[in-house]
Amino acid sequence: MLLNYYKSSTIEELDLNCAETILYICNEYFEMSLPSSTIRLSSAFGGGMCIEDTCGTLTGGLMVLGFLFVKNKAHEDSLIKCIVNDYFKLFELKMGSLNCKILKDEYRTENSGCNFVIETSFSCLYEIISKYENKRIR
Repeated sequence: MLLNYYKSSTIEELDLNCAETILYICNEYFEMSLPSSTIRLSSAFGGGMCIEDTCGTLTGGLMVLGFLFVKNKAHEDSLIKCIVNDYFKLFELKMGSLNCKILKDEYRTENSGCNFVIETSFSCLYEIISKYENKRIR
């Protein structure tokens, strides 16, 4: 799906980490209208929060889901927990892990970096956002 929207070479040309890339692409694809400076909010989440923990594509995706589905505050509506749970379960089902180090060891290549992980995360986000489309705030 992501390849239909962005070619892998375009992802590499962006020169963003995985979390930044997800937020950047989703901002355009889902017409979130975030200013480009907003992408910096995800900077420290790349590379598994810089410590190879939870995959940066997931943490970047959480920012997207929060923006699209939370009206004011997450604790005012339990829907976001359900959406995030579905997103994580789907990603883990497709990728086998949520952990950056494990995913990098399995999928990162010299030529394309973590593009496969980014593409899969975007695909999962697309599926989850479509599932809950009627609940979107933005």
